Amino acid sequence: MQQMFLGLGAKGEAEETISSTTTDLVLATLFGTDWTANIPKILNINSGVTVGATVGNPAILISSGLVNTLVINNAGTITGHGGTSGASSGNGVPQGGPNGGDGGDGGHGISVASTGATINNTGTISGGGGGGGGGGAGETGNQVINGVNYTRSGRRGGVGGVGAGYNQSAGSGTNGLTGNTYRGTGGNGGDGGALGAAGSDGGTGGYVSGWPPRSPGVGGSGGAAGKAINNGGATWTNGTTSGTYNGAYT
Repeated sequence: MQQMFLGLGAKGEAEETISSTTTDLVLATLFGTDWTANIPKILNINSGVTVGATVGNPAILISSGLVNTLVINNAGTITGHGGTSGASSGNGVPQGGPNGGDGGDGGHGISVASTGATINNTGTISGGGGGGGGGGAGETGNQVINGVNYTRSGRRGGVGGVGAGYNQSAGSGTNGLTGNTYRGTGGNGGDGGALGAAGSDGGTGGYVSGWPPRSPGVGGSGGAAGKAINNGGATWTNGTTSGTYNGAYT
């Protein structure tokens, strides 16, 4: 009977452990040449450890090109970035508007770009909250003084709040500036979303009673919720799910 032996220097599996806080963890970089080797991969995230993310990146990227299988054992905290705040509209103009800016989308906790991964979670995995939309400008109005017609700009809208995420709590939107008979009040900024929740839309600016009518600015859209686990081009298997999830993970 023939027997098979691993060659000199060959490994049966590759295992990595995260034991201190880090951000933007790219698994192809972490595992190096083992990522494309035909051996099982294991990633352990210890209890008490946080893996976070900066804007534009997931906290953990299961990179494309994985060969064989990957098991992630998470006992720590994985948190996507929070969405950015939607900008204020600025002051109103005679043509109507302007509108508030859209809030930024929350980031994903884990983004999966290779098949073959199983994710066991006994800790916490969270997507970031979306940023709140900015408030729209109030309607621009007219005021007549001594027979002279003056245009009074609508008041600017409020700024949206930031979404909850790594090292960031959800923020409330600010109020738009108050108007009067000749200047519409700016719309309020929307609130940022909690972990794994969308941000709120900004408010539409207020109207004035003057003539001719002009349109106030519309509030910006709240940012989308980040997912706890995102399909970044591939599916995965949820193993142990006794931990906490904020945001979608299927």
